[in-house]
Parts: sequence; C-alpha cells; structure tokens
Amino acid sequence: MMQHHFCITLSFLLTIFLILFKIETMYATEKYVRFELKEIHQQVRELANDLGGDIRYLQQEIHDLGERILLMEQNLEEIANDLRERNGP
Repeated sequence: MMQHHFCITLSFLLTIFLILFKIETMYATEKYVRFELKEIHQQVRELANDLGGDIRYLQQEIHDLGERILLMEQNLEEIANDLRERNGP
C-alpha cells in the first residue's frame, strides 16, 4: 500500500520538475500556468486523501494490536497465577 503512494509522490515531484523546467525554457501563458497549478492542486488533494486513509488504517491497526497485547498480558498473568497455585508459594 505504501509503495503505491511512493509512486504517486514520485510522479507528483516529477510533474512539478517538468512544469518548472518548461516554464523556464518556454513562454508560459497565464492560462497554461493556471491549468498546471490546478492539475498539481488536484494531485495534492488526491494524495492527501489517500494518505489520510492510510493514516486512519494504521491508527486502527495500532489500536487492534494494543488490544491484542493487553489480552496476551492478561492471559500470561493467568498462566503465571495458575503455575504459582500449582507449585505453591
């Protein structure tokens, strides 16, 4: 999943580089610049939405792992208590 976003990010950076290179090497009309900026803005919004989804997913995974760890600790404590009862004090 993260690899997909790395590709989008790399594509985004390459787009910016190409736009800047074109602007320096040719005459850019205001209409062209506005169009390119809208395209970049849309890509940034899409990337932000994708990353927001990834962050929510990772937060849920961290929460779920925390619950599993808590359950394992409780189970381990029960096992330790059972062993203490069997072996005596």
